Amino acid sequence: MKYRVVTQRLFGFLLISLSLACGTLHAQNLGSIQGTVTDPSGAAVTGASLSALGLATGATRTTTSDATGSYTLSDLNPEKYTITVTVPGFMKYVADSVQVLVSSSTTLDIKLEVGSVSEQISVTSESAPLINTADATTGNPFSEEQVKDLPFLARNVVDLLSLQPGVVFTGESNTDTLALGSTANMDNREGVVNGVRGNQSNITVDGVDSNNWENEGAFSSVLPLTLDSVQEVRVITANANATDGTSSGGQVALVTKSGTNDFHGNVRWYYRTTGFTANSYFNNLTRLDRPKLLRNIGGGSLGGPAIKNRLFFFLDNEERRDSSQVTVGPQIVPTDSLKDGVLIYGCAVPTQCPGGSVQGLTATHTVPAGSFGLTPANIQQIDPAGIGIDAAMINYLKLFPSGNDPSAGLDGGLSYTGFRFNAPSTYSSNIYIARLDLNLTKDGRQTIFWRGNLIGANDTLTAAQFPGEPAAQQLLNNSRGTAVQYQAQISATLTNTLRWGYTRAGIAESGTTGPAFGVRDYSTIDNFGARPNNIIEPVNEINDSLAWLHGNHEFSFGGTIQFIQVAQANAGASAPSFLANPGTCLSQCADAY
Repeated sequence: MKYRVVTQRLFGFLLISLSLACGTLHAQNLGSIQGTVTDPSGAAVTGASLSALGLATGATRTTTSDATGSYTLSDLNPEKYTITVTVPGFMKYVADSVQVLVSSSTTLDIKLEVGSVSEQISVTSESAPLINTADATTGNPFSEEQVKDLPFLARNVVDLLSLQPGVVFTGESNTDTLALGSTANMDNREGVVNGVRGNQSNITVDGVDSNNWENEGAFSSVLPLTLDSVQEVRVITANANATDGTSSGGQVALVTKSGTNDFHGNVRWYYRTTGFTANSYFNNLTRLDRPKLLRNIGGGSLGGPAIKNRLFFFLDNEERRDSSQVTVGPQIVPTDSLKDGVLIYGCAVPTQCPGGSVQGLTATHTVPAGSFGLTPANIQQIDPAGIGIDAAMINYLKLFPSGNDPSAGLDGGLSYTGFRFNAPSTYSSNIYIARLDLNLTKDGRQTIFWRGNLIGANDTLTAAQFPGEPAAQQLLNNSRGTAVQYQAQISATLTNTLRWGYTRAGIAESGTTGPAFGVRDYSTIDNFGARPNNIIEPVNEINDSLAWLHGNHEFSFGGTIQFIQVAQANAGASAPSFLANPGTCLSQCADAY
């Protein structure tokens, strides 16, 4: 066993950013509302009082318009807001349901009407623009409805990255195993974003690191998430801001749901059956039944107020059970004749070999036309030592099952043949997510939230080598994480967001620990040589962002400190490996005739 510990410290302000433009530079996982306030003639309105009231939690932000009529409500948690504008001599302006998306800026230009403040203008269905005009980032935000309604093969929300322009997705990777932290079944081309390698992608959950620093696989978050626990997602494929992580690839920012003043939740169950699946060409060719595919995903969520307008909770649980099969093979196995001591090979001049039958150790075997068969007695005669067939080797060859795909044999099924079968493949997981949101002040200008994630999962990484055997390798995952965020609007022009997060990847792969033994080109009887390994990877992170509005400019400052540890054990080189007769027969061994 090899044991390795890697400790990496990243101290200092790694994400220091400064913006001198009218646009907004967002803190991780937060959004903003910006625009201008004008009168009926189009002239700028100075000193307009604006407030944003979160419809879900009652959190508020306030600001005033500057000399040019511009305003910015920065570092807003993604949700819907009611925007209220009051100015003496003008009617009150109220915009309901203004959507703020994660790491995005919503533009809301406000036109006031002359009148009394007691009068009101109401606007509904305000939404973010389809084109991002606030900064140079390229990508798309996904709302809660889109996250839940878009089809996902493995219900892995980070797969949203694969739907973006400029992102390579071959479809060859197993997104189930990627979501559990293994790259064993990953196509290395996956996740390339505009030419940048997939291992350069950066994933955050609620503004906290959720990357696998060891495997660095694309389309995977270390923290377990369910589609119904995600509020919004923002994917950036190019021109990421300085606040969007420390890597050059795709940026995936996820925000979990919070409770609201109204109770909401669901009970869900998804079922997939073999009924509408098709068999593969090669299975049909060998008369092998189509693999079984049974998938059950059940769960439920509940969110609401613990204390009206002050304390909110959200809980989500999802359990998945798969009882399926995968086709294994073709594996190269010895023919029944070879296992009985008869060596059949192709003739150099096929017309000189009419075929026939030969006697083995226990049975008579047919020799196809164009080939020749050596009996155990023949083999003993041509053995210079006169020993002939090794009984131990015969016993070894008999461990292999009888082949069912001669076309896969290296010599067309004479002494080598192929074997295919449907092996069991199971998947079991339980995912738990909880979140608490608290308005520390009645006006919601100071808020704090806590979020926790936990998963227990078991997936067949490599199926059984032969029928009746257990899975060659199982993927085990017990990763977990937590995050705390404190946010305060210190003044109308100053907002600070402080976060602490702990993410622990706990991933293991089972395997055999005994010696491996193989004969020439035949498969080895050692469960494909799969060896056990495991990784424990705790990451502690503290990050802070400060937004300061000055005139029609916004200054954004931020920093991240990460403490990363990697403890890994790998038994890949802990057992010996033996290979008998590694040579190669020329011309399908026809030179022996």
